Amino acid sequence: MKTTFDIAPSILDDAREIARRERTTLRELVEAGLLMVIRERRQGSTYEPTDARVGGSGLSTEFQGADWSRIRAAAYGEPTRGTMTDETPKR
Repeated sequence: MKTTFDIAPSILDDAREIARRERTTLRELVEAGLLMVIRERRQGSTYEPTDARVGGSGLSTEFQGADWSRIRAAAYGEPTRGTMTDETPKR
């Protein structure tokens, strides 16, 4: 079946180059790409993130119960803001 659609020139150029290099047709590349998308969408998302956990037993006692801003400040060497310490005047 013939159909017409607009495609970005850069994508078309890349597709033509691949078709020429692989000695196939643009039509076959488009059909293969459409089939891949159709199968993927019918199956739903199959992405699973890589397990990036590291050994250990959680936060050190210094940071247990701390809010994220305090943990981030310590990680990046920033002064903590808004925390009540002996140096901070109490209101």
